[in-house]
Amino acid sequence: MNSFVARQPILDEKERTVAYEILFRNGIENEFPDVEGDKATFRIIADTFLASGFKEVTGGKKAFINFPENLIVNMAPRFLPSEQIVVEVLENVTPTKEVLESIRRLKKDGYTIVLDDFMFLEGLEPLVEAASMIKVDFKLLSVTEIQAMLERLKLYSGLKFLAEKIETYDQFEQARELGFSYFQGFFFARPRLLKSRTIPISENNLFRMISEVSKENVDFSKVTSVIQNDVAVSLRLLRLVNSAYYRRMSRIDSVRDAVVMLGQDRIKRFVMMLFAADIAEGKADELIKVSISRARMAEEAGALLNIKFSRDELFTLGLFSNVDAMLGIRMEDLVTQLPFSEKINNALLRKNTAFSNLLFIIKLFERGFLKKAHHFCTRLKVKEEEMLDIYLDSLKMADNFVNTFH
Repeated sequence: MNSFVARQPILDEKERTVAYEILFRNGIENEFPDVEGDKATFRIIADTFLASGFKEVTGGKKAFINFPENLIVNMAPRFLPSEQIVVEVLENVTPTKEVLESIRRLKKDGYTIVLDDFMFLEGLEPLVEAASMIKVDFKLLSVTEIQAMLERLKLYSGLKFLAEKIETYDQFEQARELGFSYFQGFFFARPRLLKSRTIPISENNLFRMISEVSKENVDFSKVTSVIQNDVAVSLRLLRLVNSAYYRRMSRIDSVRDAVVMLGQDRIKRFVMMLFAADIAEGKADELIKVSISRARMAEEAGALLNIKFSRDELFTLGLFSNVDAMLGIRMEDLVTQLPFSEKINNALLRKNTAFSNLLFIIKLFERGFLKKAHHFCTRLKVKEEEMLDIYLDSLKMADNFVNTFH
């Protein structure tokens, strides 16, 4: 049996992903399931976390989960460990005596309590006193209304504030200035316009590695030598090969063994991922994760659809399909500086219909548009369940890779 969830990142002031909100989905064809809140939350608990584990879904980060009133009264959050979840109290929960007693007990047990879509109405003071965090909807209230509400809420000690429905860079800056510590919204999934800069073409280790692995027959001794001369790259390589993603029985402790273990194809991908992470330094982890998960999904899904690129080429295309967002440079200007063939450059410029269609489907999965994804999978005569499995595996790979950098 398949279970379906979507996840939306929650970031701190430095745009680092600190948690995910987990959203129930009833199936690949159902974007907005008509399911009671109690059932949806129980499905998330039973089918997702208890079956798959937290690392499979959140990469080890905390999970924000909506709990309707009935499940709060029945202490349903206790099914899950307090150090791994955040209890979101929905906006329609009434602060009855039973509800408040349950929330206080959960807080005493170590659970973080968050009030979702909060508006400070008469009678909600006891809920605020029991909460650790307040989520404020930037689409629901004006900046003036939010500012006035925060002035009242700041009277309660220890409260943190999360700005949700952040869709523009200006909103993000406003929220930071108002005193919000955490942020959530489409802005972090849809890259903002960044200050333009060029990729420095130099003889540094990173470009030496790209040069070596781009050859038709990779010389492993040369690749090993370049990596061994860079402590940071060596450390990341060893962390990656020893991560949970590769499920090794014994640790690998030498760069040479790590390079041999990965082999030609995967060492190429590793170097390309390093390049993507390096140029995205200081950017949100989600931008890097999007690039890496796209690379994995393009490779697997492209092979499934018999697109006329090698698996290596598909991985490269997926990885660099997001590099313009990382740098704030138009792809048309960027391809002149990348060490790729005309075939790859044309695909990055959306001049290859097959790859453009594949990238479109990948973006549908990224944004949770499952109904549209189902439609296009049907048109391309591929099982949507297979595509979903590929997407989930790509998320897992991206989480594991980004975690090696922290």
